[in-house]
Amino acid sequence: MSELVTIENGRAITTSRSIAEMFEKQHYNVIRDIRSVMRDAGGGFSPLNFEERNYTHRGKQYPMYQITRDGFALLVMGYTGPKAMRFKVEYINAFNRMEAALHGAPPPQPDITPILAQLTHLLERLGAPQQPSITSIGQYTPAPEPPQPPKAAPTLKVRMRTRDECMAMLKQEDPGTYMTKGALSGLIQDKRITYVKVGRKYLINYDRLIDYLNAEGSGMEPPPVETADVSPIRRIKV
Repeated sequence: MSELVTIENGRAITTSRSIAEMFEKQHYNVIRDIRSVMRDAGGGFSPLNFEERNYTHRGKQYPMYQITRDGFALLVMGYTGPKAMRFKVEYINAFNRMEAALHGAPPPQPDITPILAQLTHLLERLGAPQQPSITSIGQYTPAPEPPQPPKAAPTLKVRMRTRDECMAMLKQEDPGTYMTKGALSGLIQDKRITYVKVGRKYLINYDRLIDYLNAEGSGMEPPPVETADVSPIRRIKV
């Protein structure tokens, strides 16, 4: 894993790629969040805290951002969950160390009381075990075990569709789309989108297709491609 925070031009900065890796997000989604924050924050804040750069991946240029402490704080404000909270604390400590190194002073101790309070609240909502309660000197009463919620039946989260079904869904969401069945077949042949071949049919991951089209339209790095060829089941003669 790369350094969380580095020093460049006398400033402590991190990057959109580092944030995507640390928070386990796709880089093009972090780019989307940054541009949304820049639009909302306005011209007086964004150029000073979000600086666009390019990096090379497989011979192609893609956008990335260098981000200051203030830009980082504004960007990750909407990232929630126990793991996200821990990552925020690690970044705050990294920024403190780098800024202390710039000024030649020992790193200050961050006030993480609000963060710990938010983390405690999240753990309570997730049903974390409670601490035992003290009833008298030398005695305690263990906290009751939280009730276990019934296990929900597994749901299918991947939308696998045929080419005709994908075209019908695309036209329903965007009646003016220029995508055709032939163009979709070309993406499959070039292995640019995720699909599974079952017999003579191609089942396309519709959500990955949408991510690919959005990435191509905005110049972002396209999502990784996964393909598989499932042979048809043959009848065995007895």
